[in-house]
Amino acid sequence: DMAGNLYAVWTDFRADDDGQIYFSRWLSGTTWADGAWSAAVRLSDADADWGTDPDIKASPDGSIYAAWVERVPTGPATYDFQVVVARSSDQGDTWSTVVVHRLTSASASNAFYQGPSLGVMFPGRIAVAWLHSPDSQAATASILTAASYDRGAHWSLPRRVNTVANVDVDSLPA
Repeated sequence: DMAGNLYAVWTDFRADDDGQIYFSRWLSGTTWADGAWSAAVRLSDADADWGTDPDIKASPDGSIYAAWVERVPTGPATYDFQVVVARSSDQGDTWSTVVVHRLTSASASNAFYQGPSLGVMFPGRIAVAWLHSPDSQAATASILTAASYDRGAHWSLPRRVNTVANVDVDSLPA
């Protein structure tokens, strides 16, 4: 961030074979050493099957934003995908989390979300883009984006960025 603090998010498999999202920070002015990083804090929902593909950005106003994808169980062998954004205004001590968009009944069509990428346009205005595959076929994938004008409390409906649905499933937005 602008004060020289470093923030990290990652998919961690320590307590879950499928992975969950964790956060840690190093504060400027402390010793640069392994033990100087804060204890890892889990950000993803404990009720989700897994969390993956995290991204993190610091805003000029000092807020930290993290985004990731979660797979949420909805019944036996059924699930939804959701893009999640979390915000911290106290260098990661506490977080508020909002589901930007939920892809319901994803298991029925093999649909999924992948690779969210955050953008901080200026304090209070942020955006997230991600890959949406409605049927796990490369020829039908799209890049979706949503925006928030109130520090991530509310989100616009997703809009497709690409004009035709022809993005390779391995392509991730940035």
